[in-house]
Amino acid sequence: MESPKRSFTPPFCPATDCRYFRSTAGWRYRRIGCYHRQASPTRFQRYRCGHCGRRFSTQTFSTTYWLRRPELLQPITHRLLGCSAYRQIAREFAVSPQTVLGQAARLGRHGLMFQHHHRLRGVVREPLVLDGFAYHVTSGTARRTTRNPLFPVNLLDLLQRRPRGRPPCGSLGSL
Repeated sequence: MESPKRSFTPPFCPATDCRYFRSTAGWRYRRIGCYHRQASPTRFQRYRCGHCGRRFSTQTFSTTYWLRRPELLQPITHRLLGCSAYRQIAREFAVSPQTVLGQAARLGRHGLMFQHHHRLRGVVREPLVLDGFAYHVTSGTARRTTRNPLFPVNLLDLLQRRPRGRPPCGSLGSL
């Protein structure tokens, strides 16, 4: 059995309604045992928030949280970077194409969160060109997928609202 790393410290309380969600100043937690599962690693340390009482584990802060087959995350990432099709990847790993689609969406969310946390702070003082990103941001899909309490940035804030419909052929439209 693999034991959890002793150096892990929960960064914050994962409960969105807790006062210490994404804040560590004065936050206290307590170890409350271990959780065992069949997939590797098999053992996770459990914790309890000292403020709200929410229970969580080291797995809560992992990219493989809630995955049945965590071993597929890295190979699927490499295949997606190599521009393989979802059905081709699904055939290779004997999974459903929906599984690959879900993993791709998950990787995209993690990429956006990583980019948000590591971006430079401040005001943009020069022109910003986003090319085709404007159509994705103003589509209904982007509005539905970006409202996540763990990801507080709304991509719609990056652009001004634009009229519905496609711009005339040959025009760049107004951003």
